[in-house]
Amino acid sequence: MKLQIKSERNNPFLKRKEIDLMIDHEGQATPTREQLREEAAKLLNVSKEYIEVRRIMSVKGAAKSVARIYVHEEPIAEEKKEKTEAKPEETPEAETPKTEGEQGSGEKS
Repeated sequence: MKLQIKSERNNPFLKRKEIDLMIDHEGQATPTREQLREEAAKLLNVSKEYIEVRRIMSVKGAAKSVARIYVHEEPIAEEKKEKTEAKPEETPEAETPKTEGEQGSGEKS
């Protein structure tokens, strides 16, 4: 897996660098957030505790992905890591069909 920095912005207000990466993962699956954190830490010479992976998007038809990472000035709190890494499952609420008696005739009970 090869990483290439596409853009880098310093955000002093939030005390972090915002980096866009191009990931070449020829012959491999899209890297996980943890794999990307480890590789980015090596590339940027920082500890992986300072890196937050915001998103990884695959490029259609190519073995490449685009990622946005944040490199914080202080180690990331454990709660923040869990929020970004564990996305809630989306479960669509199935509507139950109403029977004739439940549809009502406009009268209030």
